Amino acid sequence: MPAADAAAPAGPEALPPATPSAQEIRDAAREILARPEFQEPPKSLYQQLQEEVAEWLGELVGTLVGGGPPGFVAWLVLVAALGAAGYLVLRGLQSDRRRRGRSSEESVVERRRPPADWEAEAAAFEARGEWRPALRCRYRALIARLARKGVVDEVAGRTAGEYRAAVTEIAPAAAPDFSGATDLFERAWYGNAATGADESTAFRDLADRVLERVER
Repeated sequence: MPAADAAAPAGPEALPPATPSAQEIRDAAREILARPEFQEPPKSLYQQLQEEVAEWLGELVGTLVGGGPPGFVAWLVLVAALGAAGYLVLRGLQSDRRRRGRSSEESVVERRRPPADWEAEAAAFEARGEWRPALRCRYRALIARLARKGVVDEVAGRTAGEYRAAVTEIAPAAAPDFSGATDLFERAWYGNAATGADESTAFRDLADRVLERVER
């Protein structure tokens, strides 16, 4: 091979890959860390207040302890500060409980409907041949009527078994018929049992007897 060819410079494909400088690496790292997915979520107002109170108490304790033996007035100030902080925390917790209680009460009220509304919806389902949701509406209508008579408390999330226990305790004479109506509802709604006009008629008969026995 000629010496000239041996000394010819290598082609671009043979060049080693360029190595990024330290500054380029830092710039790339800053760019990546600036992306939204790497940002810490903003602190809530409550968290900010917690940090400020903790910092203030820490400074106060440090001042009292680091400034020589604290006197009676200094300890009194510290106790008062701690008491005020505890009072604020307690008030915050009580307000939060009241707010949650109001929200829960509002959700229960929103779920309540007059018995006539449930019965009208049941009739609409029955007219379309949708017997399972119709039976559920008739059960809800029965619960609403019992609630108006003071036999049960109509509460969102309460189970059929809990309603059954309440009727047994408050109106034992109506308990067998109510249990039968509840069984029909549970088989249709939860057990996905075949449900039609016969089951609807049987449920209405049981519901009528429940209400009659409650009136006695």
